[in-house]
Amino acid sequence: MTTPILLRKATQAALIAAVLNVLVFLIAKITGVPLQVFQGTIPMDLTALPVALATLIPAYVAAGVYALAQRAGSRGVLVFQGIGWVFLLLSFFPVVTMPVALATKLVLALMHTIAGVTILTLLNARPEAVRTVARS
Repeated sequence: MTTPILLRKATQAALIAAVLNVLVFLIAKITGVPLQVFQGTIPMDLTALPVALATLIPAYVAAGVYALAQRAGSRGVLVFQGIGWVFLLLSFFPVVTMPVALATKLVLALMHTIAGVTILTLLNARPEAVRTVARS
């Protein structure tokens, strides 16, 4: 896959996942879910900007890993998928160990799932499929 195609796919994945995660964030706020995370031992209220950035940045990092995995040969995509799914699973550890309400944990886990699945799916999609998703 060429670099421009990979960057386009990463941008589409990042934007779609960020919009979905911000929507989940807004729905959680409207329904009264307390969205606090901990920076060390200090509780911080979560806002939409960190939600968006925490979705956008991993998409481009994943695109870099995808490009490196492609250089590994014919199994590069399989290697990337393995790394991606393992990383997504590991990202749940801090969520489930945080001393916050169950509703908060569920919202954060949903956001992790949305970001991971969207990024992994769109980076692995055929370019034609990505154009179809972008047009809808």
